[in-house]
Amino acid sequence: MPSASSSFAAFSGFSQASRSWFLSAFPSGPTSVQERAWAAIGRGENALVVAPTGSGKTLAAFFSAIDRLMRRSDEDREAKGVRVLYVSPLKALAADVERNLRRPLAGVERAARGLREFGEPDDRGEGAELARELGVAEETGLVREPSEPGESGGEFGIGSSAVPASGKARTNPVGKTRAIDAAFEGPRTSVGMRTGDTPAKERRRLRVNPPDILITTPESLYLMLTSEARKTLGAVSTVIVDEIHSLAGSKRGTHLALSLERLDGLLEEPAQRIGLSATVSPARTVADFLGGSRPVTIVEAESAANPDVAVSVPVADMAAIPPASVAGQMVVSMWPHIERAILDHVLQHRTTVVFVNSRGACERLTAHLNEEYANRFGGAEGSEAGADGFAGSAAAVGSVESVEAHRQTQGRPGLGRKGLPAGPEAYRQSWGSGDSNYSTPPPEPTVIAKAHHGSVSKEQRLAVENELKSGSLRCVVATASLELGIDMGSIDLVLQVAPPPSVASGLQRIGRANHAVGGRPRGAIYPVERAHLVDAAVTAEGMRTGAIEETELVANALDVLAQQTVAAVSVEETPADRWFETVRRAAPYAALPRESFDSVLELLSGAYACADLADFSPRIVWDREAGVLRARPGAQRLAVSFSGTIPDRGMFPVVLPEGAEEAGRRRVGELDEEMVYESRVGDVVTLGTSSWQIREIANDRVVVDHVSGRSSRLPFWRGEGPGRPASAGAAKGAFLREAEASLKFASGPEAAGGPRPAANPESSAGVRSEPLVSASFLSRLESAGLDESARENLVSLLLEQKAATGAIPSDETLVLERCRDENGSWRFVLHSPMGRRVHEPWAMAIRERIRRVAKIEPQTFASDDGIAFQLPATVGRPPGAELVVFDAEELRRLVTSQIGGTALFAARFRECAARALLTPSSRPGRRTPLWLQRLRAGQLLEASRQFRNFPVSVEAARECLQDVYDLPALAGLMERIEARSVRIVEAETASPSPFARPLLFGYTGAFLYQEDLPRAERRARLLSLDPEAIASLVGDGGVGQVLDESVLAEVEAELQRLAPGRQVRRDAEAVADLLRRLGPLTLEGVAARSVQSDGDAPFEREEGDSAVRAAREDAADSSQADVERPRQDGESRFLRVGEGSARDGQEEAAARSEREAVRSLLEELAQTRRIVAVRLGGRECWAGAEDAPALRLALGVDVPEWAAEPGGSPRTSAVSRSPLEDLLLRCARTRARITAADAAAEFGIGRATAAEALESLAESGSLMRIDDAHWMEASVFARVRNRSLARARAAIEPVRPAALHRLVLERAGIDLPGRGIDALAEAISLMEGVWLPASLWESVVFPARVADYSPGMLDELILSGDVLWQARSSGESGRAGSEASRKGKESGRLANDASQTGGEPAKTDGAPVGEVAFFPTDSPLAPAAGAAVSAGDVGWEDLWKLAREGAATALSFEPVRACLQPRAAAPKKRRVTSRRSRRYAAFAAARALSAEAPGIASGGTVQGRQADNAQPWQSSPGSGAAAGAERLEAAMAQTTWRHLRPPRVSAEEAAVAMVESLLDRYGVVSRDIALAAGVPGGMASLTPVLRRMEDAGAVLRGTFVRGLGPVQYAEKGTLDALRSFAEPPGDADVRAAGEGDSEPGAAVLDLRDPACLVGRGVPWPDPALPSQIGERLAAAPPVGLPDPSRRPGAAVVLVDGEPALYAPENMKALLCYTPETAAFRSALRVLTEFLRRAGARDPGVAARKRTVVESVNGVSALERAMGDALAEAGLARDPRGMRFVVGP
Repeated sequence: MPSASSSFAAFSGFSQASRSWFLSAFPSGPTSVQERAWAAIGRGENALVVAPTGSGKTLAAFFSAIDRLMRRSDEDREAKGVRVLYVSPLKALAADVERNLRRPLAGVERAARGLREFGEPDDRGEGAELARELGVAEETGLVREPSEPGESGGEFGIGSSAVPASGKARTNPVGKTRAIDAAFEGPRTSVGMRTGDTPAKERRRLRVNPPDILITTPESLYLMLTSEARKTLGAVSTVIVDEIHSLAGSKRGTHLALSLERLDGLLEEPAQRIGLSATVSPARTVADFLGGSRPVTIVEAESAANPDVAVSVPVADMAAIPPASVAGQMVVSMWPHIERAILDHVLQHRTTVVFVNSRGACERLTAHLNEEYANRFGGAEGSEAGADGFAGSAAAVGSVESVEAHRQTQGRPGLGRKGLPAGPEAYRQSWGSGDSNYSTPPPEPTVIAKAHHGSVSKEQRLAVENELKSGSLRCVVATASLELGIDMGSIDLVLQVAPPPSVASGLQRIGRANHAVGGRPRGAIYPVERAHLVDAAVTAEGMRTGAIEETELVANALDVLAQQTVAAVSVEETPADRWFETVRRAAPYAALPRESFDSVLELLSGAYACADLADFSPRIVWDREAGVLRARPGAQRLAVSFSGTIPDRGMFPVVLPEGAEEAGRRRVGELDEEMVYESRVGDVVTLGTSSWQIREIANDRVVVDHVSGRSSRLPFWRGEGPGRPASAGAAKGAFLREAEASLKFASGPEAAGGPRPAANPESSAGVRSEPLVSASFLSRLESAGLDESARENLVSLLLEQKAATGAIPSDETLVLERCRDENGSWRFVLHSPMGRRVHEPWAMAIRERIRRVAKIEPQTFASDDGIAFQLPATVGRPPGAELVVFDAEELRRLVTSQIGGTALFAARFRECAARALLTPSSRPGRRTPLWLQRLRAGQLLEASRQFRNFPVSVEAARECLQDVYDLPALAGLMERIEARSVRIVEAETASPSPFARPLLFGYTGAFLYQEDLPRAERRARLLSLDPEAIASLVGDGGVGQVLDESVLAEVEAELQRLAPGRQVRRDAEAVADLLRRLGPLTLEGVAARSVQSDGDAPFEREEGDSAVRAAREDAADSSQADVERPRQDGESRFLRVGEGSARDGQEEAAARSEREAVRSLLEELAQTRRIVAVRLGGRECWAGAEDAPALRLALGVDVPEWAAEPGGSPRTSAVSRSPLEDLLLRCARTRARITAADAAAEFGIGRATAAEALESLAESGSLMRIDDAHWMEASVFARVRNRSLARARAAIEPVRPAALHRLVLERAGIDLPGRGIDALAEAISLMEGVWLPASLWESVVFPARVADYSPGMLDELILSGDVLWQARSSGESGRAGSEASRKGKESGRLANDASQTGGEPAKTDGAPVGEVAFFPTDSPLAPAAGAAVSAGDVGWEDLWKLAREGAATALSFEPVRACLQPRAAAPKKRRVTSRRSRRYAAFAAARALSAEAPGIASGGTVQGRQADNAQPWQSSPGSGAAAGAERLEAAMAQTTWRHLRPPRVSAEEAAVAMVESLLDRYGVVSRDIALAAGVPGGMASLTPVLRRMEDAGAVLRGTFVRGLGPVQYAEKGTLDALRSFAEPPGDADVRAAGEGDSEPGAAVLDLRDPACLVGRGVPWPDPALPSQIGERLAAAPPVGLPDPSRRPGAAVVLVDGEPALYAPENMKALLCYTPETAAFRSALRVLTEFLRRAGARDPGVAARKRTVVESVNGVSALERAMGDALAEAGLARDPRGMRFVVGP
């Protein structure tokens, strides 16, 4: 080891400790680049270090800074602050550098400690001795190998230099490094890192205790400069910018350049800047970017990088690809061959990185590599067999230099194949692309490759990186996410599928291999298509020679300037001139004109005044008199929340469900918005080498579940890169020109003289002469790294193209090829190598020329290799080169004029507006959908068209024409064509040439999927209405007649900031915004629209644009509207609160105080020249300074001279409207509607002038006329219309079935039962013609409607002739469906009930009564009563038969009662009785009562059965069958009988009467209602009548009640009643209900009652326990409860119309349906009260009955929580459960 005093010139300025450590770590000493870099840095110069990857340039930059930090004085050490600032373009690179920096810090400090303690440096190595000293060596077995060529040296050449002696991978090198660091004593150099992933707690720690070295990103540096953390940067002396080439040519670099200038503004003297890169061209441009206005020394490597790059083609002929066997099928595709070759390379090397150019290809290739790996070695055991199995496969693979030697010496034996399936398994795979691509991922243990790209979550990317660094992962398939200088461990091979985007990108990617000092990168490029061969050859040659594309700075980016201006002003007040000087010091803004700078300030300060921008809040205040820029409130929050230059692509985060986190992480990755819109719930997609099934697609995220072994879909990533730059196109053109010159054609014997490639027969069939290729060209291809197969395929491709078109496109030759398609149309392909940035504007010009000349709309397609378009066969002779050749100046004008209407411009405008902080999101930190971004940007774009040079529009156009398009390069090409230095060759071919085929494929694909781009950028207006069309549709009154007047009043109050909650905060900034939005206001008007800022009223925070706020406001329904007072002629209609109002006393004093406070605010604003005082219409008003020019020009108002023209710049005035029109348009936008009289009174002008201006605005589309006198602004009309429509829809919105239940109960009188005979008469009138089982009338129906019902009441009505009854047998029932079936079962049950009790039904002819209906005698449905008839005339049996058949009726209902009575059975006598018989008899009686009693012990009869001790009219003498016959005969004899004749009405009249009866009872008629009412024929029989009634306007048809079907009929009055019932009952309803006998809002209803719709049309809800009870249960309630049964005696309790409780006939098992505890208790109370009333009617039964509830929803009633709830409702505890207390 050399001594510490070794003489290296570069070490002259370093301390002895630093020199000692460096020489111990690198015995060979520093490299040439490091020496020269240290020399420049030591002189204090800014330096740009350009050297290949792995050359130690990062260590060179840091080492000098570390040495200076070590030599600080103690006083300087105690001073807090960052000294060294490292800026990384990637967060991953920053983390990598932070980790690698610990080792040199520890080594230098250790050497310094040795000097302090022993007088000599402790220069022992950091390998075995140091580790053993710290107790680490025994654990890891580290052996240092510092200079081995193949090892990875990391960023500093030392990061991964130790490998295990045992051959096993190290497990935790970072942890060991930190253990080493902890062992040192003495002064330490601290390192910190702040990126977007740094937690808030860590950021606070960095702010309180700033580190000596801070590692950050450009965005985090910007945030620090815009917050309190900027104070920690006041001592920065060195700034290191790594990978500077990735920043310099983008807006991100422009943003960083301004941040660095802002940083220098904080320092006493500018910090030294050091830039690092491996791929810079030209170096001077990047050096200027780094230094700004200060000089920079360029330190370049003496020799360019010479990577070992190969171009490999795994097939002999790409024009005739041999089929490959894939899962038992033969597939013709390059992909299987490429994937198998890649897998061979992976298994032959230690660690391999495979780069692809898209995320979709990344996922697809990863899945296929794992499938192929599993298929090959599914049954392999161990690793040696697998390694031997690959020995013979290398020959078939295109290889790089020393592949075989490397495989033999460094190929690792451990292949990690344990855990594979027992036998080989073929996995299905697809070689397609896009949405149709599916792959089946193998089980996790078989993974040999993993994906790494931007859509994978950062946690998963970090895990992949750690596996790669540790050596446990053999292969990573990545996009550009691993391109920059991240230390990836011992990577010894890099493969590239398809050519890289550029030479610089290729060098960065290949440079990941052998990333160490002295290491030579190795890699190979695999072309996928034949067209890739040329690009691959050019790129490989450029990588070997260092021909890197030139970097161009983004000059004068106005959107970045706007963002940085807001940020700089938000932290401190800044003079405008000083800020301009700061900006000009940054290289991208060195030529910024002052006029452009001022336009940005005018934009940010609100000087662009027009009605369209009234809602835009200025971000800063520009005091022109003082020349100072000040921040407005919220500016700093805005600048911090929406910072950066990377556009928001609307990415959807992909997350796991709640509670399904894996290892503490929930985020899986992210998907583009287009990907999400193309996916559905249930799809299985591949993301990060894993399969995920989509569970939910929410508004801001995608929730997935992890699935294994499922066939998955690869998300379809659509999009293109930036395109080939013109310089790269020129390089490709030069290569093709030289290649064409090397191709020769000869005949006969001459053909044998030179080398000839083997071309396939098909491709060479059309060539008459034998091709010859010069040996120099073949040698050139071989030197570029093309293997034999690649060379042969490339030469064959060039020969075919030459034979097809006669020329090969190059930098001096363009080829215009045309051929006919199958339809006879002409296809044109312009072959050019100049790149898409040149071709896209050229294609735009060609399309515009064809449109103007041929009057057709052609479809053009541009790519990096040319332009394709199509013309119909009707064009005649096809055009030639004249179609594509333009004058250079004409082309500039054409493209510039057309760019504003393109989708590209709209997209770039959106991104520029976001960067300029003009369209902030309402939810910082949350994704904003692209449609919403485009909506906001579209509004701003339309508004900006009013100005000639709106800064954002200017910047969007500049970005399109210079950054996206390369218009100067295109113009230069046109000039060269005109000068004939570039020629155009025309060729007509029978079929597309080889170069044309990929272009035409892209052309077809572009337009095949054109409509599949739902989010394509289009310029669209927010609202496009045709008032005349609307007027023709709604009538002569125009659209005004469909607008709700109350809505108009509400909207006007909100727009005028007069509605509650819409007033602004009473401070200077809010008042200035108010005047800008509403226009001139009086003092009283400002006072009425503002409130104190003490929190009394909410202040509306800015949330972006007015459309978003309006959308939110339209969703809310205002509760009240301001009332418009009458106005006098000529007076403004607009609300002016406070003017002329009468106040007294304290109110008047408060008003004066408010006015004085507002006056002081206005005067303060006037003093700062932000508002002016003007006189309008005889009123003293205040207006914003930006409105002063318009007021002066339009109205002749006197304004101060300084306000007449803001800044003296006419560019901030709208050009498409006159000043008066602009004032009126803003006035219309802040009012619901406007008239000419209103405008005249508002601005003090004549009505004719106002009307003329309003008409002009209407003609231009800015306003719309809604009637003869009123105009409305389009967005206001949309707002009013939407809210009016919402109210109209709410008026016809279907109500819940509960509202119908409440209506039916009210009409039936069940909610408040009446009393007396009149209540019974009303009930019969409502139930006329309703056929019910005879037993239901007096047991269920009448008692439910008449509280004191008795049979005598019914007999009295029948005897008086007001009511008659009619019976019919079950066979005559015309009832449909289930009613007929139920009726038959009812009839059968009568006899069964009698036989079960030991009695017999009373017999006359052996048949009981079936159903009975009651009719008012004047009803059209009632049968006519005829002559009297008696038993003496026809006999008892025949008379009863006539009654049962409906041909006779009696003047009493007693015969039916007698028929329904059973015969009493004589009890059996017992000799011995039990003492407990009495108790059990009571239980038996209770059970019998609950099973047999009417309803729920209502005291009447049930289906021919009566309880013991029945009511007096139920007692009968005698017993047995004889006694029953005697009772019936006696009852028949005691009354008068009459014949019945059918009603004298037609079928139509009967149908109308039936419909009216249904409408009276139910209010609504539907199919379910008709079935429930037992209408003969159901709804079909009533439909003709209902339709005629609808035509006559008697009923309405629609969907009024949810769940009753789509066709419902109701009267208009019924709909109003339903709406009223849809609302919760008010206090009056509760009081009225409380005066009755029932619980308010609750009713008990027998399930067989016609008024009960539950279970008949209205489904039962799901059972649910009250929440307060369910929370207290010891165990969860059971599931799968039985459905409610319509058995006799079963009932439902309705609470506010909703089913709350189901009570079976025996009450044992209740079912609860309400989760509300109050509703449950109310239901129990009303049920108890109902049973108590029933018991009062039959005291004998109540005394013996014990009705016990044993369970509720399957939960035992004795459960504590349930028992307490039942006890609160009045139930008592019982050994079996909870007992209803209904009697003494």
